[in-house]
Amino acid sequence: MNKKTFLKNAIFSMVLFFTITLSAKSDSEVLNDWKSLKELSNFNYDNVSLIRSSEMLPAAPVQVKDTANAVFSNKTSLILDVTSALEGYYKADIINLEFKNSLEGDMFFNKITDNLLSYKVDYTTNTVVIRLHLAFANPTWTVSDWNKYIQSKLNPQN
Repeated sequence: MNKKTFLKNAIFSMVLFFTITLSAKSDSEVLNDWKSLKELSNFNYDNVSLIRSSEMLPAAPVQVKDTANAVFSNKTSLILDVTSALEGYYKADIINLEFKNSLEGDMFFNKITDNLLSYKVDYTTNTVVIRLHLAFANPTWTVSDWNKYIQSKLNPQN
């Protein structure tokens, strides 16, 4: 094999590898699931990581009877019910958060999702199910500790 053929094959292989890498699906590939990004005007999309809401919680639906109560008083305050035992799932009403559309709501919840917290939003009933990933958290945490952690996620500047 001469030098020219070798270089052609090497470049072809690199281009093929690069193309395959770019076409691979990733967790942050959600733009196909949304009809329009133009719904949010004046939004800064820099450094935003988005995930499919269907990947936030397991596929099996969470029954209301399996959830405790939580309250959103505004976008910076979510309080889990401290009068009951620590649960893995909490349900809260989101009507007072006044999202302009589901995209704005998804982006809000994606911003505060991490390895300890995830959310499943139902815009038809204006509710959200909050999942606490108890297996990854400090096992000594109480409901009050979780409330402090959630507040730190909602108010990162404090």
